[in-house]
Amino acid sequence: MRRCLLIAMLFVFAMLPLCAQNAPQPGCTLEKTDYFQCNSDAFQHLLAVSKGIRVDTGRMDSFGRRQMVKLVADLGKKVVAPEQRADLVFELTWIDRSGRIDFGPGDVAVARLNIYDPSRGRGEQSLVWVETLSGQQDLPWPSMVTQLLQQFQQHVAGE
Repeated sequence: MRRCLLIAMLFVFAMLPLCAQNAPQPGCTLEKTDYFQCNSDAFQHLLAVSKGIRVDTGRMDSFGRRQMVKLVADLGKKVVAPEQRADLVFELTWIDRSGRIDFGPGDVAVARLNIYDPSRGRGEQSLVWVETLSGQQDLPWPSMVTQLLQQFQQHVAGE
C-alpha cells in the first residue's frame, strides 16, 4: 500500500512541470519591425487579476497622461504612483521614424502602448502586451493617442 502511494506521489511530482509548461505564459515576440505578437489569453488573465497600474508617458505629454489615467479608470483599475508597487505598467510611446524611408501612401507604425509586468524583470522580458497604431505620420499626437487607446480597448473587449 505504501509502495503504491509512493509511486503515485512520484508520478504526480514528475508530471507537475509538464502541466506548468502548458499553462499560457504572457509575453511578446517581435514579429517584424515595430510589430509584436503577444499571447492574448495570458494577457487577458493578467489584466483581470491586476489591481494597480502605473502610467508612464513623457514628462511633457499631459494629454497622453490624462487619457491613460482615464483608460485605467475605465478598466476598473487603480493608478499607482511611480514609487508604489504596480501590477502592470502602461507606457505610451511614439515610434521615431527619422532616418527611415517609406514609399507610398501606406500606413506605418506611428505609436505604441507597451504593457509591462514588473514582476517578470526589466525591459523586453517583462513585455506582456504591445498595441501598435498604424497610420499616417502626419497625424497630430492627440489623435494618435486617442486612436491607439480606442484600438486597445477594442482588443481588450474582444471586438
